[in-house]
Amino acid sequence: MAKISDVSEIYRNVLDILMITILVDDRVRDEEQVELLHSACIHNRALHPDIILPPEVVRTYCDERSKELAQELATQGRDAVKEKYLIKIGDRGLQRKVLASIYAIATCDYELHDEERGLIKTALAVWQSKLPDPTEVEVVA
Repeated sequence: MAKISDVSEIYRNVLDILMITILVDDRVRDEEQVELLHSACIHNRALHPDIILPPEVVRTYCDERSKELAQELATQGRDAVKEKYLIKIGDRGLQRKVLASIYAIATCDYELHDEERGLIKTALAVWQSKLPDPTEVEVVA
């Protein structure tokens, strides 16, 4: 069975950003966790078609890693942590896909909280990008 150490650091960075999307508003909702797992699987297939992680491996990794990320957000400051992880994604195409995933996770509970909106604005600024169009969000939704 594939394990998290079998995938690239870039994929783990994507997972970190997706987890930050959930953690940034201090409210972890079931819908957001489901959407995170869905987005994680899509990015896994795109980045590693030869190494497909079982959902339980991704979920376990996210559960453990989210504790570390929550600590970073609390001690280093939200803006610094958001920028730290967003900067790690340099590929323009991947940035667009991750941005669509952030948007999908942030809106899956039919609410866009200020903190989630702030993450999207930070991503747009760091990546010098624009909001995803509906076709990009459809790909991850």
